[in-house]
Amino acid sequence: MHYAQTLAVPLISKHCVGWIGQLLELKHAWALHGDGKHKLHIGGWPLITWGTHCLKWDADRKCYRHSYRPLIYLFSKNVETTSAGRMAMVALQLVAVHFFGKRLKSDVNISDCSAGLMAGMQYLNIDHTKPDEEEFSTPHLADWAHLSFHYTEGDSLHAHAFERLQTHSDAF
Repeated sequence: MHYAQTLAVPLISKHCVGWIGQLLELKHAWALHGDGKHKLHIGGWPLITWGTHCLKWDADRKCYRHSYRPLIYLFSKNVETTSAGRMAMVALQLVAVHFFGKRLKSDVNISDCSAGLMAGMQYLNIDHTKPDEEEFSTPHLADWAHLSFHYTEGDSLHAHAFERLQTHSDAF
């Protein structure tokens, strides 16, 4: 696949491959979470990660512990563009199909309301090897960190989310 003018490097570790395999065996819904780590960069190539979250019971502390499980890392000179997101989603599918013979399918996508991330993440659930497959929209949620930031800045949570969705609805 051609990614016009996209300078990005996807990285998937052995642990990431294992977590992809676990997701493929799940019998319940899961969410794909993507976000750019703009303070983590190499020479102006910010790190973007896509992964999922899990809760695990900590018997010693008698509470649930939250963990983020990265599935793919992407250093992208283009930052959070649709093309960079699509490249990452295709790389995830290539790994899933190569190692496990199955395609990944998220039930919901979570990110900030970056038009590029939202549109790029939609690409995970579309099988472009089948010409007759209809494109569909996976539900998208704004992540709590970004919603709470805008709320503390005085924005209404609902107004901000609605405004961002209206502004970027053409990205899909």
